[in-house]
Amino acid sequence: MRDARCVQIGAVRGSRGRVPALAAAIALLTASPAPARSWLRHTIDNSFLGADGARAEIGAFDHAPEFAVVWEQTGVTTLHKWPLDPAIAACAWPSRIVGATPNSEDAVAVDLDGDGDRDVVVCMEGPQRRVAAFINRGDGFDEFNFNLAPFKWMIAEPADLDGDGRPDVVVGGRFVQQDEQGQIAWLRPGAHASQFEDWTSEVISEVGWPMTILTLDVDGDGDQDVVLADRYGPERGLRWLENPHPAHGAGLWTSRTIGLANRRVKSAAAADINGDGRIDFVATYERVGNVPPGLVVLFGTAQGWSMTHVPLPQGMGEPKNVAVADIDLDGRPDIALTCESAYKGLAGVCVFLQRDGGAWLPIDVSGPEGCKFDVVTTIDVDGDGDLDLITTEEGDNGEYEALGVVWYENPTIHSPSGMASFLTMAPEACEAIPSPFLVELARRLREAALTPPARR
Repeated sequence: MRDARCVQIGAVRGSRGRVPALAAAIALLTASPAPARSWLRHTIDNSFLGADGARAEIGAFDHAPEFAVVWEQTGVTTLHKWPLDPAIAACAWPSRIVGATPNSEDAVAVDLDGDGDRDVVVCMEGPQRRVAAFINRGDGFDEFNFNLAPFKWMIAEPADLDGDGRPDVVVGGRFVQQDEQGQIAWLRPGAHASQFEDWTSEVISEVGWPMTILTLDVDGDGDQDVVLADRYGPERGLRWLENPHPAHGAGLWTSRTIGLANRRVKSAAAADINGDGRIDFVATYERVGNVPPGLVVLFGTAQGWSMTHVPLPQGMGEPKNVAVADIDLDGRPDIALTCESAYKGLAGVCVFLQRDGGAWLPIDVSGPEGCKFDVVTTIDVDGDGDLDLITTEEGDNGEYEALGVVWYENPTIHSPSGMASFLTMAPEACEAIPSPFLVELARRLREAALTPPARR
């Protein structure tokens, strides 16, 4: 059943008729800029059903990453190419289908074999229960399934756990039966990374339902440890696995608590929130019984981590995924948050701006459109100098009309050369007007904005 209160796409997309090139160009030139402090939404892709997370690639391409997206209901994974110029960032991004991935939950792009191309790792649950690498061959992808136990694989995180300079992959699979445990497994290449049949897997921990995997040096000993947000199981909460220096010999990965014990943690992000040089974490957890959902900051101390709750305002859904970045360019880390269950006018994407004295100012980014958002990425999409938000909205597993893969334009810096602000009013112009024309138009607007008026 569809609910117009959940999403009103037509109000944003405009008419579906094709816009003649000249009329569209005039509309672009005469359109008014966005109102101050409003976050405009732009569609990257909405071609399939069930967009369940868009993740930026990991590796040497981070300056202009491509995004891997799983479409859970359709059963495919796509790779979306970064726009050629910020002027056309509001248009649908070029993409290609990586492969058929039924019941896929997560995908991430990384150069696994060192050939300079973007490969894609996809996690699948359902009856498939596998982790597949889609190897980029230029004109297509070859699929390789890693040798893993048949858990419901939920998430993959590229890393370099053994310090050999080549990408490994840490994957997390949840239980199949309620009384069972899942696994955290470490996938690493053999002598030649391109020979995928020689990749090995090693179980480094049991887990209930992994929601987030982070890799960072928690204990400051020079190697990457693994941080887990575990939603279910006897060790549910936020914890980290201490790397036993595998480059110097095999060892046990010791599990150590960070916080939120017995909470059903949905996501986590690492940053230095208060500028004291220690690793802090921002995390969300879900509602259970009489315990409401929460958003917390765990501040690093000499003894461990000290938890502080971030007050959640009325009018937003239940917290899902977090990212930390300086959203308003004041030099302090802020929080970007996506939500589930954002029904009946509730906001599904928000930012919390850090203020003096540990206060947080909540800002509604998305408005009432969208119900079930997922992974959020902070990145400067339109090249204006501030960080925008990329996320997905799947319409609550097909119950509602979905937004797909979208990005929200940060209003902190608004430049007349930002074509994205104009194109939102008539996205059909992306089809009617050639991209080189839009790029040239943006260049001329930028020059006009930077050139002082001549004296008479």
